[in-house]
Amino acid sequence: QLLREAASNGTVMCGGSAGCGCWFDSMQTDSLKPEACKLAEKVLTDLSAEERLDWSFVRITCMGYINAFCVPHIDTTGTNGIARVDIAKKMLLEHYNKDDDSPMFGLGVDEQCAVVYEEGKVTIMSAGRRKTGIGEATAHILFVNERTEVMVIPFTPNTGEALTLEEMLERAKREVDAVQSPLDLMTNPDVNAACHRR
Repeated sequence: QLLREAASNGTVMCGGSAGCGCWFDSMQTDSLKPEACKLAEKVLTDLSAEERLDWSFVRITCMGYINAFCVPHIDTTGTNGIARVDIAKKMLLEHYNKDDDSPMFGLGVDEQCAVVYEEGKVTIMSAGRRKTGIGEATAHILFVNERTEVMVIPFTPNTGEALTLEEMLERAKREVDAVQSPLDLMTNPDVNAACHRR
């Protein structure tokens, strides 16, 4: 309640990493990795190198100010060697396959990217290159399409454009529809599946 009051009084609410994701319905986190625990020094000493890698990202419930699933650092790989984007896709598919009445979509945020959420609209700002070195850091809409594939669609940063998350989702879906080829209907299903894997 105090946070809602502060925000309604014009206080800027912000944060990076968990501070970015905590405002959403849910977020992906690596907080269960051994080096994040309270007794990390002792735990890391007691674990073998293999055991240190034996952890997974989890989806946690957050404060729910923003109706979406957040994936901070989506352009990075965890200390377990697994790309955050791959686990985010798996999490979206698991939610989709539960036949939940509320479809979930995600907002992935690159390192070096800021997402400004003001009056129900999102503006994306980049402060540099993606961790991969390819392109400007940005935010991505993640959703499950009709083929039960998770799509990860980047948005161009630093345009000054402000959109609701629903508008971003609709634009991402239109972009996917625009690149679907009629040849998809004519190829061998195995070839088609291989071409559409991410």
